[in-house]
Amino acid sequence: MAGSESPITTRRRVIPAPQKGYVRGDLTYGSFDTTSKSVNHASGVLDMKNLQGWQTTTSENHPEWRPGHRPTIGDIGGSFFTEKAHCLAAFPPQSIAGLQQVTPSFWSYANYVGPVLPIAPAFMSFPPAFPSGNSTLDAVGAQAIARCKPTNAVADLSTFLGETLREGLPRVIGSAEHWRSKSSAGKKAGGEYLNAQFGWAPFVHDIRSISNAISNAESIMAQYERDSGRVVRRRYEFPPEEHLSETLVKDNCSPYVLQSSEPMYNSQINKGKVWRMDKTIRRRWFSGGFTYYLPTGGNTRENMARSAALAKKTLGLRLTPDVVWNLAPWSWAVDWFTNTGDVISNVTDWATDGLVLKYGYVMETTVSERTYYFMGPTGFKSDVIPSPVTLVVTTKVRRRANPFGFGVTWGGLSPRQLSIAAALGLTRGR
Repeated sequence: MAGSESPITTRRRVIPAPQKGYVRGDLTYGSFDTTSKSVNHASGVLDMKNLQGWQTTTSENHPEWRPGHRPTIGDIGGSFFTEKAHCLAAFPPQSIAGLQQVTPSFWSYANYVGPVLPIAPAFMSFPPAFPSGNSTLDAVGAQAIARCKPTNAVADLSTFLGETLREGLPRVIGSAEHWRSKSSAGKKAGGEYLNAQFGWAPFVHDIRSISNAISNAESIMAQYERDSGRVVRRRYEFPPEEHLSETLVKDNCSPYVLQSSEPMYNSQINKGKVWRMDKTIRRRWFSGGFTYYLPTGGNTRENMARSAALAKKTLGLRLTPDVVWNLAPWSWAVDWFTNTGDVISNVTDWATDGLVLKYGYVMETTVSERTYYFMGPTGFKSDVIPSPVTLVVTTKVRRRANPFGFGVTWGGLSPRQLSIAAALGLTRGR
């Protein structure tokens, strides 16, 4: 994170509406009888102004990045935001023909060749963008760090022992009796199921985790020692979020054509509907490089600190704020709505392990799609399939972390944290 601050710039560009396909509509219409015939022509061009997209990007300039040269030392990245809107559509020509008898000896006709859309482009709109704000990204970043930081214990023995002492061992399955009568069998079965799922299952999981940590303690400690002072890279991805909704835009209507004439339509009312489907997919992930300090040396104090750090890494034996938080009987309720537990866990490691971020970013990509499509009878005499039109807005956000986490400013660091950052060569710049 060494270097000078780079200026932030905003760039904009226009993304033209799709030009591929047939964008002109031609209509031939007229009338005839036994003695004469009239022929008329009309044409139109699809107005695609409403389908024109854009892209706006706000980011820092990074002169370290040059064509053919990719820096490999230090963190030279930065925060950025970009929003891109574009249209996904094709306008293949379709044909609609019609013949209408006006009198026994007089007829009118029409023949259209051109695009057929669900609704006029003037009534289409791009979906709104839903990028997360800085506070949300800071919370997401804190959660990701808490889950993937290299100082996490392999097994959390402190919390396990505390819960066991406070709540006791889970009851033996089959010992719970809610009612003496046989009519309570269903309720009893439900109680035993909860006892098994929320009593024995976590209990067995903790035992297995602790056993695994003990059996692999030598390799775990060797790796923990080896990584001390190095850059340990971690990546964490959250499950994607998806939202889908449908809205009726127009009812009892025919698809949109550039030119039309009465003979193209059926006389009876048998028209369809225009629907709008909105779909949003959000992906978030974290990428960072951690470094921490493990005391080394031969004197008693350093050996004690070294043993405590190794025990914490292997079994989670040290009583720290995050252990107290996990032991609190009401922590599950607050964690359901906030990420307080993650923040406390991170602050614990920042303060006790010398854990810092050489670089860290939380990133988010949100894709919002809005598709207009036609369902039902078209009302035309010819069989046509209106072309669906999809408008897409994509936002990408990257938020940069301070060496001691997200949402932390240099002015808010303690003297000890500033000294750690200085010792590791980290500055207010990159």
